[in-house]
Amino acid sequence: MREVLTTNISSTRLFQANKILTLFFLCIILSSTTISAKSTQTNTESKSIKIGFSTGVWVLDKYKKLIQLAYQDLNYKVTFIELPLARLGDNGFVDAMLIHPSIVENHLTDFTRVPVKLDEGKIVLYCHNEYDCDEEQLNNEKNVIGIFNGDNFASSIMKNRCAQVYKIMHIDQGNQLFLMRRINFILTLDRTDLDNQVTMSTKKYSKYEVLPFDAYHYIHKSKQHLIPALVDSLNAQLKNNPMIND
Repeated sequence: MREVLTTNISSTRLFQANKILTLFFLCIILSSTTISAKSTQTNTESKSIKIGFSTGVWVLDKYKKLIQLAYQDLNYKVTFIELPLARLGDNGFVDAMLIHPSIVENHLTDFTRVPVKLDEGKIVLYCHNEYDCDEEQLNNEKNVIGIFNGDNFASSIMKNRCAQVYKIMHIDQGNQLFLMRRINFILTLDRTDLDNQVTMSTKKYSKYEVLPFDAYHYIHKSKQHLIPALVDSLNAQLKNNPMIND
């Protein structure tokens, strides 16, 4: 009788121990699943990127499409943000810049070039036809050269020139000032497919090519670990999407 009772007690204790162990391992599994789910959710939420471009600057959709496809290939959700040119490079506003001339990348202290050339163009000086449109106009102390506020390339070019500088706040304002002859010269980018800030007919106005440039995508240094993968993705998109590369 004692042996039967002892056996029953041992069996009961063993059953309870197994039950406790089962519950213990079940808790571990549930905890691991919860942590994994939270980790996956965090990773999904963090895989987004904000890309800035200039207010009032005409940018062909092909650049947005190209950059969006490149980041989507890396499982990033892209949000495009339009900002005033002067604030585009400010720290904290965006994670990347859609496209930017390389000639002033030394001013982009928080951003790094993604080394895949997206386009090329020229810095040009537009002049009314009664003026000889050449380098001398940039060095004439009596002249006032219109440049767009935040354009580091124009500021860099004019830094060692003698002409006066008038900073224009908006693209439309620059067009109106020039067309109404409030200013006789505008220094700007010139590339039909890039982001002409001022598009003038050379039949009505003269144009002097000051400096050529290449244009690249720029990414914030906090995300520069993405550059090798971005280079591969951009090259693949340019190769596989002829319409983007036209």
